[in-house]
Amino acid sequence: WRATMTDTCPPHSRMNMEDRQCMFYEFKKLCLRREIYILLCICVFFASVAFLEEVVKNAGTPCALLPSALEAGMLWESGIGSVYIYIMPFIASACYVDSYFTELGSQYIAIDITRSGKKYFTRKYVVVLIAGFFVSMLAPLINLLLCNVAFPIRMPRAVETGSVYTISIEREMQWVLFPQLYISRPSMYAFLHICLLGIMGGLISGLSYCFSLFYRKNIVITIGSGGILYLILTMSASVFGKFSLAPFHYFLLRPSGYTKSITIFIIMNGLILFASIVLLILKEITYKDILSE
Repeated sequence: WRATMTDTCPPHSRMNMEDRQCMFYEFKKLCLRREIYILLCICVFFASVAFLEEVVKNAGTPCALLPSALEAGMLWESGIGSVYIYIMPFIASACYVDSYFTELGSQYIAIDITRSGKKYFTRKYVVVLIAGFFVSMLAPLINLLLCNVAFPIRMPRAVETGSVYTISIEREMQWVLFPQLYISRPSMYAFLHICLLGIMGGLISGLSYCFSLFYRKNIVITIGSGGILYLILTMSASVFGKFSLAPFHYFLLRPSGYTKSITIFIIMNGLILFASIVLLILKEITYKDILSE
């Protein structure tokens, strides 16, 4: 009876079940990697140190002068928070970007590609995107939760000044991405910026993975390729004063004296995604060359 049911099962149903099993196995391989737990510890370290930095700095400060949880967060103007934003692409890429690189020397890859075909590369790309997204978000998200526990949601001195923060309300509204949330829902405002950080972290790690499909000589360059591009773009835009083109500045919560455009951010991420898809398609066209090596 079981054999009859399997034989009569529609081919596409069996294929979908096999795809789900392969995807589940890919995530299982991700969770079994030692690197993922090292990166989680690094994220907790950044979140904790940034939080303790603000606690020490505000020790003994009267309650009326305490910063809000948003201002105390690591994405506001914290020194270690800035360091994290700079190295975020490398942390995101270190999760699973090298999976193809490391499997290339084993017999497993030939079996898996023979079984899955071009879906092998797409499956890994999806896992790399998801892993990069969540790992990029982890440190600032933990830090935001800690700050919401230890600091007031709104700055107490706003009752006297009439403004939520120390900058004039007109400039606050002009220099932030989500002005309404910035004023009325600071925690949601911070969370959306953390999501932007995760989106770019995931896309950059995906680009690094697609680069690894063609470059096999050095694993360090493979993992860091997307992060290097991120740093070059950020530093070049900052040097020439084009801050709206610098990815780094889109993750800072503090109004910094220049206008940010969500449209430009979407275009930047769209270009990264487009480049990744092109590389992925090129590899899927020529993937059978691996079987002959």
